[in-house]
Amino acid sequence: GYGAARVNDGNRSTALGGPTSWANARETATTPALPATVQVALAASAPVDRVFVYTSAGYEIRDYNLDYFNGAQWITIAQVRGNTQTIRANTQPLRAHAIAPTGMSRVRVVGLSGPNHQTVHVRVNELEICRAVPATTVVQGFVAHFGPGDPIQNVRIDLGGGLVAL
Repeated sequence: GYGAARVNDGNRSTALGGPTSWANARETATTPALPATVQVALAASAPVDRVFVYTSAGYEIRDYNLDYFNGAQWITIAQVRGNTQTIRANTQPLRAHAIAPTGMSRVRVVGLSGPNHQTVHVRVNELEICRAVPATTVVQGFVAHFGPGDPIQNVRIDLGGGLVAL
């Protein structure tokens, strides 16, 4: 179903459904559906400068807060209201949840309202946390085979800590 493990499985799909996203529980007589919180705990505190929030296409989270835990308390990164975007990110045409490089151990989305046609349900498909890397970082590596007529295409370099350069 819509398990919390979906928000940190590396799948950036914005498809609707349990195989690709987390969703809050239904409201009951004793438990309100909202606000609903999903969080990702990092293995250790790390310097982070961007957080991407992927939601379900057609069921975008309209209102939410994005917070991080600094080891002592929750700090709000963004209060988003009236959202209609599927992906909130740091490159155009996507929008940023960019912050000054900050040490954090956990990140959470506090869903306050789903889309206008289903306000009591919030969905998060992926919560991508990007490690801050100094501008002077040198990446070492090699190309296994390269010769005349062998153009380099689609090179992917793992910078560590979950950050990848393409």
